[in-house]
Amino acid sequence: VFDAIKHLSKKYHLGVLTNGNADIFRFDIGKFFDFSISSLDVKSNKPAEPHFKKALENRSFSVAKRKVLADALTKQYEGVQDKVAQTQLISLLQKETTFTVATGHQLALATGPLYFIYKILSVVKLARTLKEAYPENDFVPVYWMATEDHDFLEINHFNTKQKHYEWSGENNLAVGWKKPEVSELLNELASNLPKSEHTKQLLEKLEHAYSANSLADATRHLVHDLLGKYGVLIIDGDDPALKGVFADYMLREINEQRAEQHVTETIHQLNQVGYKEQVTPRDINLFYLGKELRERITKTPAGFATSETNNTWTLAELEEELKSNPERFSPNVLLRPLYQEVILPNLSYSGGAGEMSYWFELKAMFEAFEVDFPILLMRNSAVLVSKRDEERMQKLKLNWSDLFRSTAELEKQLVAIHGNKNIDLAPFQKKVEEMYVELAELAKKVDNTLVPSAAVSETRSHKALERLQKKLIKGEKLNIEVKLEMLYRVLETFFPGGTFQERKLNIAEFYAEIGDALFDELLERFEPLQPDITVIKY
Repeated sequence: VFDAIKHLSKKYHLGVLTNGNADIFRFDIGKFFDFSISSLDVKSNKPAEPHFKKALENRSFSVAKRKVLADALTKQYEGVQDKVAQTQLISLLQKETTFTVATGHQLALATGPLYFIYKILSVVKLARTLKEAYPENDFVPVYWMATEDHDFLEINHFNTKQKHYEWSGENNLAVGWKKPEVSELLNELASNLPKSEHTKQLLEKLEHAYSANSLADATRHLVHDLLGKYGVLIIDGDDPALKGVFADYMLREINEQRAEQHVTETIHQLNQVGYKEQVTPRDINLFYLGKELRERITKTPAGFATSETNNTWTLAELEEELKSNPERFSPNVLLRPLYQEVILPNLSYSGGAGEMSYWFELKAMFEAFEVDFPILLMRNSAVLVSKRDEERMQKLKLNWSDLFRSTAELEKQLVAIHGNKNIDLAPFQKKVEEMYVELAELAKKVDNTLVPSAAVSETRSHKALERLQKKLIKGEKLNIEVKLEMLYRVLETFFPGGTFQERKLNIAEFYAEIGDALFDELLERFEPLQPDITVIKY
């Protein structure tokens, strides 16, 4: 977590707040990013309402584009049940006073890690917060499905506390097209989850979703069945009508290669201030899609070609192909955010620390294409802990924030709190220092060449005390073995397998115990303008 946070700020502060039943850890890292790329002046300001007020005043989106968007979404929602809220939201999108707040993610199997859920709930809560601040406007939370990604290995698995589940197979196409053949995997999950009414509900949602003919439809149904009642709108960019709106921008990419030029310049500037490169720009940042292919379009001496097959075009031929069949063209990871902002009346994007670093690279490209850049918000984060974990923490006399320290530091802290003796040898180290100051003076008076020997003796004495302290701590550890075992159990809750909980575990086991009440609690606790880590006790 801390490594990810460092992508955003080299200086961060961890504080602790208490809010009802939730302990909140606030990373003071800034949430709204105002750029001046020429000097790379990246400033962090709290995204208070005035920032959104400015965005509302400046963001324009044509009636014609709203109509195309609404029609495309209406078509995408055909076959989805219980969509009254979504139908109303689609209708609202045709009003000039309606805007979206977006997040996006890959088509993770069974929603993948927990933060998939947290991202979506973050924008749901943000839309509600903005509606309270600006009642004259409407705000639609949007989840953008990354249906045109191809990296199957990134999405074909999920983990519970006890088991890793993986959908075997290969894929070289857009993952959204793949048929989700996961019935055996779902049966295995069903046999391992506790028997409860919530488990039954979850399995019904999973079985319904993955009976679809494509992973894109399956993910839409699953997210809708889980979170649709909170008013989230799901969009698939793999849509002929929406690609038609973006066609002119893809033509400019083919003709001018603006993305590579401007993103490369920005990456160079970001590297100079310590930010690592997140995305590598290419000469043409588009893929060509077909029934059996998803391949990069590359520039050649004769014109253009796909990277692996024999598709070739002159410039005129490629332009004609794009105008006639825009659905065959897919923006890569660099152009996809631009595509999103072109087809949505969007104000902000909520994501994780890595995503923020990635968006940093794109600001100059947005300016080159004359497209509004969204407000960037860190998504909310959570850790789900049991009552048993809370009891352990009380017995350990630790705060939740202590768990973000190293294990060695925590062990030493427990020894200090619960050990039978005071084994802090710092006072003795100080006495050694004082003693050797006097010895150095004595050596100097006797023979000046003996002063280095006194210094060597002092170093040896300090190291001897350090070795003794380690032995004392080891002895005290044995005395507090039960307390240490409690600590390791709580750490496994926060960092299962050494990975932060939200990046490792799936929602399944928690939903089996809590059901939709978990989502209600997360929405209650999340503050979308504060990227906190909230501890939820269940």
